[in-house]
Amino acid sequence: KAHKAGIKSLIFDKSGSLIASASADRSAKVWDVRRKLACTHIFRHDAVVTLVEFACTQNIYVLITADESFGVHVYNLQDKTKYWHKNELHQARIADLSWLFFERGSQNNIIFYSTACDDGLLRLFSSKSIKKRSKDNEKE
Repeated sequence: KAHKAGIKSLIFDKSGSLIASASADRSAKVWDVRRKLACTHIFRHDAVVTLVEFACTQNIYVLITADESFGVHVYNLQDKTKYWHKNELHQARIADLSWLFFERGSQNNIIFYSTACDDGLLRLFSSKSIKKRSKDNEKE
């Protein structure tokens, strides 16, 4: 069984080698398709995870999640670093996520991501505005 409760969102990365899932069991998981859906990462949340999105380029591999506490979490899949925006930035359910990679030279690349909420607001964030939280995510 992939999750202990219902799956809310599922997405392939652009290469087709990974799948991310969001679940009512308050976790987001990354699965390796090449290894017969072996789970490579588990990210715990304090609320039901409703959305997952990969933001991937040649050098950056990021998973963005949203949960029912109106939180957006950003995980670097390469070094297992967790970033996040405080929940109080969103006052309503996050209905959708989208991202864009902006290349400004080899060291100054930026990921922009946007959230669309049920309160009718669009919010735009950049990787420069994401504060490092800690390496408190879990790996199975």
